[in-house]
Amino acid sequence: MSPTATSSQPAPPLGIKIVCVLAAVGAAFGLLGSLVMLAAAPLLGVLALALTTAQAVTVYGLWHLRSWAWWAGLVVYGLGGLSHLADLNVVGFLVSALVVGYLLARRRLFR
Repeated sequence: MSPTATSSQPAPPLGIKIVCVLAAVGAAFGLLGSLVMLAAAPLLGVLALALTTAQAVTVYGLWHLRSWAWWAGLVVYGLGGLSHLADLNVVGFLVSALVVGYLLARRRLFR
């Protein structure tokens, strides 16, 4: 593929890059946690693994400014925020809320 073939796609802005890097780190930790949870509570482990996979796919789409990723980001991080709230994980809830807020503010990038 020639270098000019990819030049038509804009590079993600710094905010999206930051969200994606942090989300990728979170997905990596989520994968580790999911694997541990699979041994302790298989059903919850499968659900956690599914959410982690959805996060990883969403990160890819956000980095590439795909329109479906905007919707997926709202759903994945919205559900993650509710999960953090139920666990009384204030930091996790705040991070999820900030990601959802940022995505709402940057909707125009994903059209």
